[in-house]
Amino acid sequence: MPRSLEILLVPGVLVAAAVHAPIGAPAGLPVPLGFLSFGESVLRRAEAFIAERLGAFRMEDALYDDLHAALARSTSAGDDATGVPASLGETETD
Repeated sequence: MPRSLEILLVPGVLVAAAVHAPIGAPAGLPVPLGFLSFGESVLRRAEAFIAERLGAFRMEDALYDDLHAALARSTSAGDDATGVPASLGETETD
């Protein structure tokens, strides 16, 4: 994994990734190169990538638990594309 990799993830909604690299020369000002995606398969891969690496970062246990739970919620089968559990989106009809 490149040290200059940045990932912005809104679980179940979007992922943006950028790598800062010099273009055309081994030294110089780095230019961000990346992508933004709303695609479900790309989101799942990014969520898994981040979840596998959470332990490498120093953070309070409560924050780790919250992040891990948010990633787990967004990848569960009952969630819609927004990451909201399906049971919360249900409405009653007569």
